[in-house]
Amino acid sequence: SADIDTSMLTGESMPIYKTIGDEVIAGTLNTSGVIEVEVLKESKDTTLSKIVELLSTAQSKKLPISRFADKVANIFVPTVIVISIVTFLIWFFIIGDTMDAILASISVLIISCPCALGLATPIAIVSSVGKGAREGILIKNPEILELIKDIKYAVFDKTGTLTTGIISVKDALYEESFLDILASLETQSEHPISKAVVNFAKAKNLACDKIFTDIQIIAGQGISANFEDKKVLIGNLDFLEKNEVLLENKYLEFYNKSLEEGSGVILASFDKKCVAVFALADTIKEGAKELIANLKAKDITPILLTGDNKTTANSVAQKLGIEKVYAQVLPDEKYKVIMELQKEAKVMFVGDGINDSPSIKQADIGITLNSGSDITKDAGDIILINNELSAVLKSINLSIESMKIIKQNLFWAFIYNAAGIPLAAGLFYPILGVMLSPMYAGIAMSFSSVTVVLNSLRLKFKKI
Repeated sequence: SADIDTSMLTGESMPIYKTIGDEVIAGTLNTSGVIEVEVLKESKDTTLSKIVELLSTAQSKKLPISRFADKVANIFVPTVIVISIVTFLIWFFIIGDTMDAILASISVLIISCPCALGLATPIAIVSSVGKGAREGILIKNPEILELIKDIKYAVFDKTGTLTTGIISVKDALYEESFLDILASLETQSEHPISKAVVNFAKAKNLACDKIFTDIQIIAGQGISANFEDKKVLIGNLDFLEKNEVLLENKYLEFYNKSLEEGSGVILASFDKKCVAVFALADTIKEGAKELIANLKAKDITPILLTGDNKTTANSVAQKLGIEKVYAQVLPDEKYKVIMELQKEAKVMFVGDGINDSPSIKQADIGITLNSGSDITKDAGDIILINNELSAVLKSINLSIESMKIIKQNLFWAFIYNAAGIPLAAGLFYPILGVMLSPMYAGIAMSFSSVTVVLNSLRLKFKKI
């Protein structure tokens, strides 16, 4: 038997006890114990292979976004050429001035050159990507900058995303004189729960250096040893009951209360008397609660989507203020949930595990943490370099600011052309006697490009 860490595939924060007859998923980690496994599937049929297959399917469905500026340019360029020809014909046949006809025609082409129109979107995107990098946001697919501002659902994985993925002692009821002894025994195990108890004790400046004899680690149950001829046990309730440990009401009440709150619980005894109960939990990440509140303020619905059990998932969701929860979902089920949400509105998914990669790729915007797996980072549109959740909100704000800049750029590009083409064509010559030469038309055209570039560079100084 052994304790198996399945967090990368299912999101379970606590290791799962496996014994004879239980299924073990390829790619998960054995944290303690020794097991012999029988291979029941070919490599192409494993859970990991199915995740890769889902990822490939999602990737093939992702379509590029058509640029507004490209559509306009397709109409704008032929229109300008027609205006230039008409200008030449009017000056040549009606006014009868061949040189002025040629100059006016050339001036129309020069001043209406769509350089600013072509720069409007790309230069803003370049500025956005640079601004994002300075804020710890690596934008792999700049096209999603047009989408982030329109999201309705922000879906989050739990373990490693909203929580640290590291088990810690959330609360404990214990007799202080025994804590150093219990933590000293836990130093003999590499189990994540043991490490949590040791860290809890060391935070209280305890040495954790007691010496034991007859140490036994029993996978899925706990650890036992002798200390000064007294039996010390640390493990689950069944383990203590099998060893006829006396459990006082105060410890039993604390145990039941912790279970109801979604915590994992272990107990400890000294000389067949319970002396401690530890409530264990995956710690919520710094900034997670603030992020959820800010998303709600923007009318974005946060959703928790996790493979962890319902009790733990609901407990984390309640602390963060998330009302909608999907728990105990497998990777392919996560993928289907995203597809269903997309029927209603744009969806953003934030995750870090291998099991999240198909959902990240399928979502309209996929965000992954730099601490995530390589396959997940490959699937994401955005990587949060510093693993800070606040960068999710910054990504949304960056998208909003970027789209404002792009629209302003398009406005300036068009306003120069709208004002310049009639002037270059000589429309005001009969009235004001003013005509634009090709040289001045070139200068005016350059100003439109310079305006667009300078406007885009304002992003560098924007606070997001």
